Amino acid sequence: MGLIHGAVAQVFLILICGIALVTSGWWQRVTVSKKLGAGFTGIKGAIIAVICLVFVQLLLGATMRHQHAGLAIWDFPLAHGQVWPAMDAAAVAEYNENRLALQRQLHAQNQLLDEAGNPKTFLATGKEVQSWHVWLQMLHRIGAVATLVLVLSFVVKARRRLGQAHRFTKASYVLLAMILGQAGMGIWTILSNKAADVATMHVLLGAACLAMTSVLLMVAKRCEFVSDVAGRLAKRESAELPDAGRVTAVAV
Repeated sequence: MGLIHGAVAQVFLILICGIALVTSGWWQRVTVSKKLGAGFTGIKGAIIAVICLVFVQLLLGATMRHQHAGLAIWDFPLAHGQVWPAMDAAAVAEYNENRLALQRQLHAQNQLLDEAGNPKTFLATGKEVQSWHVWLQMLHRIGAVATLVLVLSFVVKARRRLGQAHRFTKASYVLLAMILGQAGMGIWTILSNKAADVATMHVLLGAACLAMTSVLLMVAKRCEFVSDVAGRLAKRESAELPDAGRVTAVAV
């Protein structure tokens, strides 16, 4: 249920952003040339791919959170000192022993609880690490790299098709900065042993990334539509001009 709640919440956020955009003054007054309309058509697929991947990343993150199992991997860029961690029973048992030792070390250094006795980090929660927990976190890392590569590709396409000075291209730079920030927050979450404030900011920024990509897709679709309508009207007017000329000649 927690995962379903998280997914529906993201969809609701997209809906709210869409309502805000559609009811804005920009939505009604935007004008787009035929050339730029073709450019927006060419980058739509990249935006959709980014949205799908960001949404999958959010679902993976929600799945990890709702297991309430803490961190299954607490080092970076390696994972338990390996490029790809072993996931057999003996290795997982060793991970649990190592995490317990780190938990005790943090407790001895007064880094687990604040002055009021509330937890500051959620390295461990009482549940043992399972092999599929490790799988989830590795998939989340791979997804982060794939998302970054895809967003970079989207930015390059926007620059080529719309021009570096176009506001949509500049918005794609903002998205790239957000994705880089999200990756940084994810790394910080690991290295801080899942500090509560850092992990919370990671979740919030992830939702903001999804909202941003969704708004960019709506903008691209609107610009494509406006350009297409303007092109059809221009063709209709040009087709009617010869008829108007003949009527004038007859009247004379």
